[in-house]
Amino acid sequence: MSSIVPRQLSFNTLRALLLAVCAGGMLVGCNEALDSAGDTINNGGGGNGTIGAGGGTTSSSGGAATTYTIGGKVTGLLGAGLVLANNAGNILPIASNGVFNFSNPAASGSTYAVTVFAQPTSPSQTCTVANGTGKVVSANVITVAVTCTSNLYTVGGTLTGLNGTGLVLQDNGGANLTVSANGTFTFVTQVASNQPYAVTVSAQPAGPAQLCRVTNGTGTVTTANITTVTINCLNTGKFLFVTNPYDNFGNGSLAAFAINPVSGALTPAAGSPYTPTESNPYNLAVDPSGLYLYVTDSNSALISTDAIGAGGALTLDVSTASTGAATNFPYGVAIDPTGPFVFAGSDVTGGNGTLEAYAANAGVLTPVTGVLGTSTYPSGNVPYQLAVDPVNALLFAANYFDGDIVVDSIGAGGQLTAVPGSPFPFQAGLPTNQPYAMAVYPKGGFLYVTDSVANSVDLYSYAANGTLGQWVIYEVGAVPKGVAIDPTGSFLYASNSGDGTVSAFTINATTGELTAIAGSPFVATGTASPNSPTAVQIDPSGQFAYVGNGDAGTLSVFSINILTGALTVVGAPVSSIIHDGGPTAIAIE
Repeated sequence: MSSIVPRQLSFNTLRALLLAVCAGGMLVGCNEALDSAGDTINNGGGGNGTIGAGGGTTSSSGGAATTYTIGGKVTGLLGAGLVLANNAGNILPIASNGVFNFSNPAASGSTYAVTVFAQPTSPSQTCTVANGTGKVVSANVITVAVTCTSNLYTVGGTLTGLNGTGLVLQDNGGANLTVSANGTFTFVTQVASNQPYAVTVSAQPAGPAQLCRVTNGTGTVTTANITTVTINCLNTGKFLFVTNPYDNFGNGSLAAFAINPVSGALTPAAGSPYTPTESNPYNLAVDPSGLYLYVTDSNSALISTDAIGAGGALTLDVSTASTGAATNFPYGVAIDPTGPFVFAGSDVTGGNGTLEAYAANAGVLTPVTGVLGTSTYPSGNVPYQLAVDPVNALLFAANYFDGDIVVDSIGAGGQLTAVPGSPFPFQAGLPTNQPYAMAVYPKGGFLYVTDSVANSVDLYSYAANGTLGQWVIYEVGAVPKGVAIDPTGSFLYASNSGDGTVSAFTINATTGELTAIAGSPFVATGTASPNSPTAVQIDPSGQFAYVGNGDAGTLSVFSINILTGALTVVGAPVSSIIHDGGPTAIAIE
């Protein structure tokens, strides 16, 4: 019997046999066999085996299936928060520019779709995807391109008060924007997220000359358009008028000046100073139209109306109005522009002062009830100074020799009604405290009164009905007389007749409280010698302060730092008199 020796099969024959058996599902454990090239033979999980390429193979169900990575490159990213997604499920946060790859592999033949799941912030950016969709073939996907650009936003706000032409705004020192009307404005040039903006006035308007101020003008753009910049324009002062009650050998005089809108310097108007027919002009106020000047003639029982002409020149006595009996000597005067209504405060022989109320029409004053007797209201002794709150329709009168303050509400026709509690004691009253000048905060609610005995400016808060509340005392110089608030309500100034200075304060818009400005008090005449500053007034744009020096018969001019409120003398004092006896009151158009 002969032995049977198995014939040795070649490697190729064995490989073919194994493939046939595995394809028929007849052999368990034929997971892998290597051909001579080193390729992997994978079980196809039921008969469809594949031979993958040698560079990136993984398993199928019967073994390892071929998978690949999905990725690409991010450029332009500045902020944080960018998140990408593949097929809306595989989430990938991105922290910086450069190459990225999703963590989940993708099988050959599968599709991919890369999208932006969350956009970056700080700065706010928009990232877009290119080459983000396709089908995996036989290699890693590295061609997805994510490009990020910062979002752009507009800068703008609201403009009020513009009367002239030529206003030009700038943002960040450029992007000029000419604005010709009140309302909203928007710069054409946009600003990228996380970048600063700084709105300024490049050119102030003219015709008439104005000063436009910017508030909320600086900041950083975040994720929205800027709409909160505020531009408020105020007319610069045109003319200044002064009463000199004891000039001209005791009869008194008036002076008028044109104001340089750039420097604030004063130029006497034609014919100034004037010698009115009436005696001792004491106080004055400009009609809201700017065409007339009302003057209380303290020794003539009259209120004179003077017409304002070119350059501020006055035509005297175009109309006069009586304050009643010859013993009604008017001192204080104030205007409610809503009427307009003119109110005078008169000293009556015997010590009982009165308030007279007039309706103004083209410079002509008519008693508000049609009859002076019923248009006259009780005050006190003596209402040297009056002040109006047009917001709350209130009239305040400081009774110098009574040591109290009268408060009246102003009715629709200009008639007066005493508010509950009026008159209010001025602190401890005479002889400890003596009120003189008053100023009302532009938005109402706060009244400031100079105390010429205690050397202070006193703050009163008051309700909308005029009832005075608690007071706060602020020390100033000696014998303060005048007090004025700039038109923005930012600063307060008191002229101190006893030491030749001006005290200056910032105003807290919420509480009304005062804080002394660095450098205060300021010397009123530019020298250390007192000249009795009796009056102070601010021009309508808030750029300049004018102080009347009673003993010297001059006016001092100051420029106001509109950011700090500090005063700087402009030139030498200007004479306002004919012979002697200086100013008691100043009015500015």
